[in-house]
Amino acid sequence: VFVDFFVSYLTGSSEEEEEEEEEKNMVVPKSLRRAMKKVDAKELVPLACMNVIMPTAMVTMHTDPNLSSSSAKTAKRGKVILSTLLQDEADGEKDDFLVLDNCLAMLEAADAAINTMEVEMDDDDDDDDEGDDVDEELVKYWQDFYVKWGYKETQLNDIITTISEVLA
Repeated sequence: VFVDFFVSYLTGSSEEEEEEEEEKNMVVPKSLRRAMKKVDAKELVPLACMNVIMPTAMVTMHTDPNLSSSSAKTAKRGKVILSTLLQDEADGEKDDFLVLDNCLAMLEAADAAINTMEVEMDDDDDDDDEGDDVDEELVKYWQDFYVKWGYKETQLNDIITTISEVLA
């Protein structure tokens, strides 16, 4: 039931819904927020991350403008969900930092893929504090994910931009 509601929120479309979203300034519905709090974060967070990065990447992968537009809308809604989960972490509603850890790992993985560098090379740079606290298993997970879905430099840059906006 939760997954159906999650998907319905992300992909639902009607002019009336779009007008309501604009009025609500893209706020996650209370019923979905309550449902998200009941789901295991270890399952929810990667799903929420994927629901941002996959449609973000598809915006430029689609050749059909309608599909591209639909992906952009889904990515925007996914970004709102991910931002909400991140804010819940910051507010202390969660004991761990799964959202932050995944976001940092997604950025690191995308950056490494763009630069065609191995993540281990970043670890050897003593002057670079950035990425030192990034979970290397998560970085590997997201690197494999990007490869699996065939994301190229354009999509990886879009992912970096979007996830950076979530973290801002």
